[in-house]
Amino acid sequence: MQTAYGGIVINVQYSEVQQLILLIVRLIYSFHMPLFIFLAGALYEMGRKGGKWESFFVFIITKARRLLFPFVSVTIFWLLPIKYFSGYYSVSNSIIKDMLLGQVVFFENCHLWYVVSLFWIFQISWIMDKFLSRRFKVAAIIGLFCIALLIPVNFLGFKKAFSYLVYFYAGKVYERKRTMFSKIDFRSRKLVISGICFYTIFIYGIYLFLFRNNDIVYSFVAFAGIGMMLLLSYLLKRKSFNMG
Repeated sequence: MQTAYGGIVINVQYSEVQQLILLIVRLIYSFHMPLFIFLAGALYEMGRKGGKWESFFVFIITKARRLLFPFVSVTIFWLLPIKYFSGYYSVSNSIIKDMLLGQVVFFENCHLWYVVSLFWIFQISWIMDKFLSRRFKVAAIIGLFCIALLIPVNFLGFKKAFSYLVYFYAGKVYERKRTMFSKIDFRSRKLVISGICFYTIFIYGIYLFLFRNNDIVYSFVAFAGIGMMLLLSYLLKRKSFNMG
């Protein structure tokens, strides 16, 4: 757990069972944040269709209160104290500098980076919906994704915001087409099981063993994981569960 702005050396020997659990965790981590942003986009589109978010000022204030205020509070009163007292900054030449750069400026060691990036995504999306046509939106999303590939650091969360915007808009499109998707027959267990196996063995395997740090390959893996979860959700939706 070492970064450029602090860290702790942890030497852990994993058993075979723990290694299997880690493999499952890595599988989930290959699409969990894109899926989160995807769902955020779907919910945003649902609210927008319902007439919410007409005022940009009200929209930004609302999102700042729901995203930035919790982020700042948790950072100051929870994350930084835990890191400080656990010895995370014991080898730092400047603790304040490493706290500021790692936790707030570059998010090098901040697991809540997605909160700030989502705040920027909401703003970008509102502006694009207001002023750009569908064709220019697609061009803007692709352009921002390419810019994210070139940015070396996640300065103030913009790099992640630019790269994850594509999942947000995929969620918006899904929400607009959700009625059409719900009419498709996803009751076949074989379809879902085949999709999961294909994702786990082929797509995830390629990403994990061949292109671990390739952002473009990761985007394909993430979309495949999102599709797998949608298939599974439709299957479970049609399944009756006896909770008694």
